[in-house]
Amino acid sequence: TLPMSAQSASYQLGFRSYLRACWAEAPWTYGPVWAISLAALAAVLALSHRHLAALRRQPISARQQLYLTVAWLPVVLGLTSAAALLAPRSSLLWWLLQQQYEAVALSSFGSLLFLLLVLASAADGATPDSTLGDRMLRRLAAGGPQQHFATPPLCCLLRPCWPAFHLGAAHLLLVYRLLQQFVLATPLLAFLDLWASLSLSPSDAAATRTACLLLKRVSTLLALWALFSLYQSTHQVLRQWNTTRKFVAIKAVLLLELIQDPLIALAVHEAPGAAPPHP
Repeated sequence: TLPMSAQSASYQLGFRSYLRACWAEAPWTYGPVWAISLAALAAVLALSHRHLAALRRQPISARQQLYLTVAWLPVVLGLTSAAALLAPRSSLLWWLLQQQYEAVALSSFGSLLFLLLVLASAADGATPDSTLGDRMLRRLAAGGPQQHFATPPLCCLLRPCWPAFHLGAAHLLLVYRLLQQFVLATPLLAFLDLWASLSLSPSDAAATRTACLLLKRVSTLLALWALFSLYQSTHQVLRQWNTTRKFVAIKAVLLLELIQDPLIALAVHEAPGAAPPHP
């Protein structure tokens, strides 16, 4: 939350006036914040550049394209966050872009796990009456019955009484649909939130945003549950592709997305001398 003079400069006099007003109001607050943020952005861009360059050197394939889509996520989040910090007037636009690309990255990671499972299963011996789907299920069943879906964040506490079973086609379809609902719900709820903020009265907008927030939390929890379950079921089969670090990176983004807004709201609310949000 900005001082009132900085808010006025930001919304009435333009970007340069906003920066000058912030610097004049509290240089020892905004200066370190901008410096740390830009340094973090530079580090993210440098690491991402190396990673993206290594991926582009790989042979062109569907797997490479999925890797590239996921690898662009920190770049998108870093650039949009820095833009929103330097120009808060555009923060809703950047937040909308973040929500959309987050959904795209999660969908790409789920598709990547399914693609790697296909590649691992294609190497198995085929019989005249077997399909690729049959070989995938046999490959997953090679480790014996497991407690599939008894994973965080929804069903981990039920693990002591959760039955062990083999995955079937219906289970994989359920995982796919749980991931897809997040891909569809995230941009739709973000657009609804943005429309409510711009079009409705303050009380109606607050109620709509609360409903969107709750629905987004439910959607994220279901997507995390599906991602945990898919990772647990394919971990041994896909060990050669080292999916653990990729899974942890995607999971960390989703978990931080769940808790960052309440933490920032709490910090801003308790900040001494904080002005009320600009309407």
